[in-house]
Amino acid sequence: MTEPHLRPLADCLDDFWTCAADLPPDRDPGPPDPAPRRLGPSGITVRGRDLAAVLRPAYDAFTRQADGPEG
Repeated sequence: MTEPHLRPLADCLDDFWTCAADLPPDRDPGPPDPAPRRLGPSGITVRGRDLAAVLRPAYDAFTRQADGPEG
């Protein structure tokens, strides 16, 4: 008997897209936090404030806008 992974392609066409095992259910991780929050302090300062802190309001606004009116 031929091993399943060594079968000729022509013999695999009927079940090529069949899953060999049940897949775990998808989990919805939700949208990621904006980059400045995920990355933390940058070590770059702008007028005495860390660049991540300076950019955070803009990234928060982008995220709200991307979420749409219900988000």
